[in-house]
Amino acid sequence: ENGRFCYYLRNGKKWKQIQFIGCISAICIFLILLDYFGKTEYIKDEVIISSYVPTIRGTMDFDFARKIHTKKGGYWVSIDNFRRLTTNENRKIIVEQSRVFNHPIRIIQSIDGTIRQIDVKLKRYQGQLFFILFFIIPLFTIWYKRMNIVFTFLYYFSLYITPIAIIGFIWISFT
Repeated sequence: ENGRFCYYLRNGKKWKQIQFIGCISAICIFLILLDYFGKTEYIKDEVIISSYVPTIRGTMDFDFARKIHTKKGGYWVSIDNFRRLTTNENRKIIVEQSRVFNHPIRIIQSIDGTIRQIDVKLKRYQGQLFFILFFIIPLFTIWYKRMNIVFTFLYYFSLYITPIAIIGFIWISFT
């Protein structure tokens, strides 16, 4: 009976689904690493409106964040950087963003010949590194293939949980 169960897990439609999920996971890992370690691009923008939202906490040390509205979008920055961006007469900025998913990394502003680099809070790609853990599991399951409780757990995790993580990754990356 144990042999039939092992045969059932490694053959058939569900095993093909896990292999397909593993291929999609490998592509997602590649895109995340390319986005995180790849080259960045610089976009010219201009600050138009700013707003204060005290309930949003932007960093692990629980600084408050404020949203800077620009002609091309909005960016969350710390209170000190918010003041620097809004009190200056020069409202022109350059936004450094990742090339694959266009996530903002930092804002660059020139004030009286001095260039200031301001980190963007609430970066979306910070959470994407967490997805790599979910995406490695199907690849490990395909490689592991030993019939024990660990394989069974990884098998069902890859079959039912990883597709949810893939959908979440696509939703976070492209919205």
